[in-house]
Amino acid sequence: MLGVDLTDIRRFKEYSETLLIKFLHPIEIEQFKKVSITKRADFLATRWAIKEAIFKADNQYYSFNQINITKDEVGRYVFKDFEISTSNEGRYIIAVVFKR
Repeated sequence: MLGVDLTDIRRFKEYSETLLIKFLHPIEIEQFKKVSITKRADFLATRWAIKEAIFKADNQYYSFNQINITKDEVGRYVFKDFEISTSNEGRYIIAVVFKR
């Protein structure tokens, strides 16, 4: 199954602790806190786009805070049996996922 999501980074310029808890895995929250303030909106928008795309490919993953997106040794995003690709252009992030 294939999932795609396009997200506007500007949506994540302002955020609350409640939002973080709602859609970031606890490990991702710790990673987020280490990200420079200027890159936090990118971090959130990327995670949001990936998780939306995962849900569209397999809607058993509806609890976004249970999805822990990691990176492999070469910097690619990883989650279970999904292949994940992201790209950004200006203020937009697109995520494409394929469930193997």
